[in-house]
Amino acid sequence: MQARRPLTASLALAASGVLLAWLLATPLLLAIPVGIGGLVLAHQYRFIRDIQTLQRDLVVTQTLATHHLRANQSTTLTIAVSAADTPPVDVSLRPRIPASVAPQDTSSVSLSDHDTTDSFTLESRIAGRYDIDAPELVLESRDGLFTETIRLGNAESLVVAPAGPREIHVGEGGERFAAAYGEHPAGTGGAGLDPSELRRYLPGDPTNRIDWKATARLNEPHVREFDAETDRETQLIVDTRTSMHDGPEAETKLDYARQLALAFVESAEHLDDPLGLVTFDDTGITTDLPPTASRTHYRQLRTRLHDLTPPTESTPAPAGTPDENTGRGPDTAHQDTTRLAGDDSAFATTLRPFLENRSAYVQRLGDQPRFSTIQAQRRRRTSRTWTILVTDDTDRGELREAVKLARRGGGHVLVCLLPSILYEPGGLANLDDAYATYREFEDFRRQLATLDGVRAIEVGPRDRLVAILGEHRATTQGGAAP
Repeated sequence: MQARRPLTASLALAASGVLLAWLLATPLLLAIPVGIGGLVLAHQYRFIRDIQTLQRDLVVTQTLATHHLRANQSTTLTIAVSAADTPPVDVSLRPRIPASVAPQDTSSVSLSDHDTTDSFTLESRIAGRYDIDAPELVLESRDGLFTETIRLGNAESLVVAPAGPREIHVGEGGERFAAAYGEHPAGTGGAGLDPSELRRYLPGDPTNRIDWKATARLNEPHVREFDAETDRETQLIVDTRTSMHDGPEAETKLDYARQLALAFVESAEHLDDPLGLVTFDDTGITTDLPPTASRTHYRQLRTRLHDLTPPTESTPAPAGTPDENTGRGPDTAHQDTTRLAGDDSAFATTLRPFLENRSAYVQRLGDQPRFSTIQAQRRRRTSRTWTILVTDDTDRGELREAVKLARRGGGHVLVCLLPSILYEPGGLANLDDAYATYREFEDFRRQLATLDGVRAIEVGPRDRLVAILGEHRATTQGGAAP
């Protein structure tokens, strides 16, 4: 309990009465300080009693609109105060909000009635956990002599997550799975590259594993075991072109691509797999780190991924992008040219010059940064190198040819596609239109997945994908159009 200025003045007056009675040697003058003291004690007793009554009757409740935020988002803290009757003392409310999440003024609020509600906007740019203590109630006696501060009500806590992608979806056709870069065998026998041991043939063994030289030498069938590969050399290729920066702030295609790429790095480090990183933008390759397995290398990969930034200006795609609907590429053109060889009909004569220009078509593709990046990586890739391409579904014809190129020579390719419909501003305004667009994407993804050695998956915000699929989920999973 603290004394207010009127009480200080009253005590000073009482002290003056005592001094005056002593100087004048007049005991009757002591009645002044005694009377003042008695009056002060009576007021103090009543104030203490009022505080006790108020603590029994007053209910203070703090409520957060949400307990979890992302950086730069806001929420509302509501403080409700209620009492059976009008408080016998003056009451003002002082929220106990950390300064880092309270951008607005949170000074005391006077409570003039027995039921009062006030709200405060909370926002933080810094991730972390913030404890909001029970609010302080400043109580002041009506006579202005005493004041007291108490804490009443419940505490709350607010968790602010870093700005960035929300719940990430990785899957196929709306179906989610845990990881695309999973565990693989280590230290077990089976099909591999390095011969391990020779043993007798057993019923059920594949005949293509019979060692015929050993069989002839030992006069009975034998098979050769091979050590399974214990690591997997992987080249991670991340698209950072202008189209990858579509989407809300901190939730762009690139933000989700970065999140997935970081998961690949973590998995590779856990398995001690050599992992390389290539990034490219509208101008070409911007990062080229060959596959290596070391703690320093993995740290370097993470740093580079975190440092990816939007381009300074947009660069339009070069002319000659393959047709997205027909998907005609150099392989198709070559097959058509072969079929027309020796055909002297008017139709074949007219069509042949258009199909024979295959080298010019390949040259045009070589001007596309995504295709040219795959082309450059393929020249130095070994037969054991896996390719992970993280990109969006723009320029689908060119993407199809880039994937075909990446899987040539027995290469294995994982294509992580970011559907543009999940990132376009206002893309969910009409869910039927959005679903139709997603179906087109899904048909394209499945076409890529039919290529030998290719797996294609989708990556994006889970909530938006669920909103698009909605009641169409069953037809999407079944592969039939609604």
